[in-house]
Amino acid sequence: AQWLQPSVFAIPAARQALLPGLNAYATARHAAAALRAASHGGLLSPRTIADAQRSRKPAASPLSAPTRMPLPFAAFGEECEWGLGLQLLRPAGAAPTSAPCWGHTAANGSFCLVIPGRRPLVAAFLTNRTGSADAAQRVLRALADVAASAEVASPDRRRGRADSRRATM
Repeated sequence: AQWLQPSVFAIPAARQALLPGLNAYATARHAAAALRAASHGGLLSPRTIADAQRSRKPAASPLSAPTRMPLPFAAFGEECEWGLGLQLLRPAGAAPTSAPCWGHTAANGSFCLVIPGRRPLVAAFLTNRTGSADAAQRVLRALADVAASAEVASPDRRRGRADSRRATM
């Protein structure tokens, strides 16, 4: 992988260049908003999103070893797969038959993912610290549990108070 010093973007030609695999710089809120727009057809057609989510992992062969994620991404599981420009992964403890989360992860633990389930979520967990992969896994597992659950309590209900909106319905 090639790394670019951020100051290179002070050069106009660098800002206009096509640089595949370039890191993105965004707040967690803006990264999640962009992925949410993509997942809901705001940036790409549903057909394109469905095609991008199809795994491109080569089929197993008796002539070769299984395809595994590169070591820096092992924190998200060696069995992660890639679609068209998307990483496909299942959180730790998820059933092998469950729909995978999709989006992007980073070696330091950062992620921006669509988490499928009964209540699908788009989540961004961004960190600038190395060694945050364990925390990222705990956050992703908790979010996957929320997405899989049928009901999520409102903040007022978690504190033991009735939700005033429900009382008036």
